[in-house]
Amino acid sequence: IVLRPGLGLMTHSPDAEMQQVARACIAHEAAHVEHESHLYRMFPDSYGKPLECGNRSRQTFLKAMDVWSEYAACRSSAMFRPEAMEEFEGILCRAIEDSSAAALEQIRAHREGRRAYDVFREIQQIFGDVFICAGYLLGHVHGLESNLKDRTGQLGKVFQKHPGIETLMTKLERILHEMWLQEFVWPSIEVFVPIYDLICDLMSQSGLVFVRHKDEWRVVMYENQDAIEEAQKALEQWTKPPEPQK
Repeated sequence: IVLRPGLGLMTHSPDAEMQQVARACIAHEAAHVEHESHLYRMFPDSYGKPLECGNRSRQTFLKAMDVWSEYAACRSSAMFRPEAMEEFEGILCRAIEDSSAAALEQIRAHREGRRAYDVFREIQQIFGDVFICAGYLLGHVHGLESNLKDRTGQLGKVFQKHPGIETLMTKLERILHEMWLQEFVWPSIEVFVPIYDLICDLMSQSGLVFVRHKDEWRVVMYENQDAIEEAQKALEQWTKPPEPQK
């Protein structure tokens, strides 16, 4: 949550557009306070210590929580600057376009000797940020009582080139809207798992498959897309509990 002193000065700018930007930023940060404080009241045990997220990557799970955070703040404050939708759309388009190449570059670096852990961390960052950008846009779209299918232009062109990502974004839109409607009756922190799973799906599409079994991570990276599904099956088999002996 960032509220810089300069925003206060911007509210007194002689430029009306700058005043509007300042008010929108202040409203966005105030919305963060509202939604984050509610999250704290709902799950106080999740603050001040390592997050318990089961056999999942904590880094990606925190990204999933950030997706919701930006979605909720944007949805609550969209009315203060409707035209920001174009900016958020452009940011998401660039994130989608850049993510695959960035991930492949990390995988190639691993092939050349970079540690798997470092590559794993970087790829989670890359694709987690794609979904955070989507959270901004979807929150703004829903805050203006619209939806993603009404967005055309540059996002539609990007989706034509990346149909797999379009499917994930459609699912994300539904998940976030349902979370918004149920925010005050969330049963547990597991409510963020569907977003986590979508981030993992996107990483898998781009060549990274990972799974955790007890305290051990298995991470497999591929540049060959045809091998990803077989790797996923193999890792899932590795994590299955042994069948009871008869």
